[in-house]
Amino acid sequence: MNRDKKTARSHAALSSGGAAAGEAARRIRTIDAARGLGMLLIVLGHVLRGGFLRQLLFAFSVPLFFLLAGMTYRRERRWTVFVRKRLRSLMLPYFAAALFSIAVFSFLGAAAGARLGVPEVRTGVLRSLLGMLWGNSRSGMMKWNEPLWFLPCLFAASLLCDLWERGIVGLTGAMALPRSRFPVSAGVLCPFLRLVFCLLSFAAAEWYARAGAAALPWSAEAAVGMSGFFEMGILLRSLRAERFHDFDGQAGGGARGRGRAAAPALRTVLPVFVLPAGTAALIVICRRNGFAQVRDLNYGNSALLFYLAALAGCAAALSAAWLLRGVRWLGAVGRDSLFILLFHKLPVVLLQLLPGTAALWRRGSGAAALLAGAAAAAAAIALCMAFHVLLRRSRIAKSRFRL
Repeated sequence: MNRDKKTARSHAALSSGGAAAGEAARRIRTIDAARGLGMLLIVLGHVLRGGFLRQLLFAFSVPLFFLLAGMTYRRERRWTVFVRKRLRSLMLPYFAAALFSIAVFSFLGAAAGARLGVPEVRTGVLRSLLGMLWGNSRSGMMKWNEPLWFLPCLFAASLLCDLWERGIVGLTGAMALPRSRFPVSAGVLCPFLRLVFCLLSFAAAEWYARAGAAALPWSAEAAVGMSGFFEMGILLRSLRAERFHDFDGQAGGGARGRGRAAAPALRTVLPVFVLPAGTAALIVICRRNGFAQVRDLNYGNSALLFYLAALAGCAAALSAAWLLRGVRWLGAVGRDSLFILLFHKLPVVLLQLLPGTAALWRRGSGAAALLAGAAAAAAAIALCMAFHVLLRRSRIAKSRFRL
């Protein structure tokens, strides 16, 4: 169990890219590969400005990161400690990147908007600062770096799920007492309560989206729906808690390790089948559901279809990550996923402004658009990672941000 806690600690949601060597040794390659793959797809979706491929990417890339955050969740003994760690790991980078983005946007936002065909871009500093504090892209005040909505949303979702987990611990502890009228096994009750939370989360998100209510601070309305994926990650991890550190398929010693090693083919064959099946299901459901985007609380024609598509896409992405877990550069992208999320908007906009590319990004379909979009996404990620290396060598990064 201690080993499980150490693994979760090293994979805190969207973990910082500057991890120490000791922590890096305990990282799970499949989780890093899944984050790297998810970040590649998110950046590609931001490069493209239209097309069915963009619709596919938006259907599951954000839920995937909430699912991964749940799989690496670790409950602290004190709730205040959990909140403080989340503020430091999520909100401190958010405010730092927001201030940098607002400064750039105030000088270049209007010109870039005109080149990209955006009818009106309001670059007032006060408006942008209010948008930073509100932390919800639906307000229209985060044009300076809309992808940053994810961090306040993840913070809110993690708090919701942490409170639920603490309730589960208290309830199962009370019901397991010898004098309890309802003695029950925690192995049965915990998964049931987590599944109930997922269903309640999805139902509440659909109701709020249909009501068309206002944008809440820190994307709380989106956090309600995405917390279901976060809790689902906790559920998946709990079902294989004893083998979580063996997620890469490396069996341990002893009889148990030999038993795991006896069926390596099954661990390989299953992702090979899940990957095409999940991808096919994602395509079929997305064609029926239409375009969906979490940050705008747009679930397409049906919230149910959106969640089914997201689950299918997450299953396919996790299967691909397991098969690609040995690809070092993909793991490096995963370890740098937070920094890439913070700053990829600027290189993406610069690439979108290249002469003669506007129609290509808008079309978003065909071999030419796919190849150009993939090249642009790779270039944006490479620039972010190079900038991160330079920043980590500076005194500011070492003493304050530890990204």
